[in-house]
Amino acid sequence: MDAAAKACAAEKARAVPLAVAAAFHSKLMQPAADAIAAAFTAIPFAPPTVPFYTNLTGEPLAEGTDMAQYCAKHCVSPVRFAQELQNLHAAGFDTYIELGPKKVLTAFVKQTLKDVGMHTVTDPDSLEETVTCLKHTD
Repeated sequence: MDAAAKACAAEKARAVPLAVAAAFHSKLMQPAADAIAAAFTAIPFAPPTVPFYTNLTGEPLAEGTDMAQYCAKHCVSPVRFAQELQNLHAAGFDTYIELGPKKVLTAFVKQTLKDVGMHTVTDPDSLEETVTCLKHTD
């Protein structure tokens, strides 16, 4: 990592080390991806009933996608979240909600898209606040 960060700095680019528990979205996750594909093969997935954009491709999920293979591929592939956001925005989506304990994606959405609504739900109170806010914007 240090060598990669130095190489980036030499090219006037920035490298940011991430505090993660594993090498998610990299080829190092192939054993886990294989296990997921095998386990998920037995799960009956229904096609989405609403548009489902995927950060695997940045595009809407293709009709007939093999979800076991999709989930496995997601483990070892780069995330295309910025492209996904751009495509969602181009399709007319203007309000985004992050569910989770931190605001990592909220910050990324704000950096990537301008003039969109952004809500972060981290606990029951923020869920109530978000629901109330969204009811008033209908």
